[in-house]
Amino acid sequence: MRRVMRSLAALVLLTAATLVGAGTASTAAADSCYTWNRTLSEGSSGEDVRQLQIRVSGYPAYGEVLALDGSYGPATRAAVTRFQQAYGLAADGVAGPNTFNRIYALQSPD
Repeated sequence: MRRVMRSLAALVLLTAATLVGAGTASTAAADSCYTWNRTLSEGSSGEDVRQLQIRVSGYPAYGEVLALDGSYGPATRAAVTRFQQAYGLAADGVAGPNTFNRIYALQSPD
C-alpha cells in the first residue's frame, strides 16, 4: 500500500509540474521543474510557496484541501510535514534543500 501511495504521489507531482509549467531550472537536479532558491517556512509568501503548495497538495489533513494561495500557513506546514514523513525526511514542516531534492527526484522524467 505504501508503495502505491508513493507512486501515486509521484504521479501527482509529475502531473502538477506539467500543468503548471516549468520555472527557471538552474541545476541538473531540478531537470525542467521549478527551482527553489530559499528555505520556506510559516510566514513565507510568494510564487515559490505556491509552487511548493502545488507539489504537496496531495498531503493535506484528512478532509481538508490545501489552498494554492502562495501563503505558507499552518495548512501548508502540515502538508509539508506529511510529505516529509512519507519520504523519510526530517518532518519539521520547513521546506529546505532535502525537501526540494525529494521533489526534484520525483519530478525527474526517468
